[in-house]
Amino acid sequence: MEPVPVTDDGSHEPPDGTDPSWQESWYVGFYDQFHKAVCFYHLGIARVARRADVWHWVALDGEVVSRFQQLDFPVPDGDMSDFEIGPLHIRTTTPLRGYHVTSTDADRKVETDVQYEAFTEPFAYSLDFAGAAVGKGHYESIGRASGTITIDGEPTEVEGFAFQDHSWGPRHYGGLKAHRWVYVTFGDDLFGSIMSFTSDEGSKEFGFVFDRGEFHGIVRADFNARVANDGHSPLGCDVQVWTEKGRGYRFTCAQIDVSSPSTHVDGYFVTDGFGVFESGGRLGIGIVEVNERKVPSTLHQQWLGL
Repeated sequence: MEPVPVTDDGSHEPPDGTDPSWQESWYVGFYDQFHKAVCFYHLGIARVARRADVWHWVALDGEVVSRFQQLDFPVPDGDMSDFEIGPLHIRTTTPLRGYHVTSTDADRKVETDVQYEAFTEPFAYSLDFAGAAVGKGHYESIGRASGTITIDGEPTEVEGFAFQDHSWGPRHYGGLKAHRWVYVTFGDDLFGSIMSFTSDEGSKEFGFVFDRGEFHGIVRADFNARVANDGHSPLGCDVQVWTEKGRGYRFTCAQIDVSSPSTHVDGYFVTDGFGVFESGGRLGIGIVEVNERKVPSTLHQQWLGL
């Protein structure tokens, strides 16, 4: 796998005649392991369907202190380099590398003010696979974020490793029947984005590990994820990864410290958990994203004669 260099982080317009599922999404999330603090900023713009959405939550001391989700905003004006949507204001400070994000929850008296700086150039690859259009255009970067979480007028300074991505294309949420996605970083020399997606037509394991200046494409990933009794909250995982050149990696999160769910159209339901990871004696942080299958697959139904 050789990710494609990214040259443009502005808004993307759907091509003429595209289906209503076309969506552009943007995300920044980070974890401060010392304060067990999360700032999770995710938005989507469905220009054909003429709606936009926000998933946003904040945690401090291992507790979710603010949560916001709305799927039916009007499409915001302006380019994605500087605009407001719902409780979020997002501004590009360095093209493709830096973003300033603020949020306000007046009801819970929670405010965030965060600056993200990538320590990688962004890299692109497609998320699409048989049976599920998820993001034909997609890029990611890894870096650090710092800022404040203010609750009832009392600010707490936070800082930690962070993840950013930007996707666009048809997005058939109903086609994605289950998945695991782990972001993990130990620094600018070792990080990864590891995925296993499942549709009714099959599964795909993909992503990369970046190790000492080189990308290694993934050919197999066994997540061994633990999920709580509620059926959606990740408790931890032990990810074993094999790459195209035969390298093996093991990333272990013994305990997820804090998590929160998000939903979308077509019954899509996902929970993101943040925690400390270990690999070969090194410590880092990561995200475990879980989407559990809710109904038997087409293959299962054939086996059972349904």
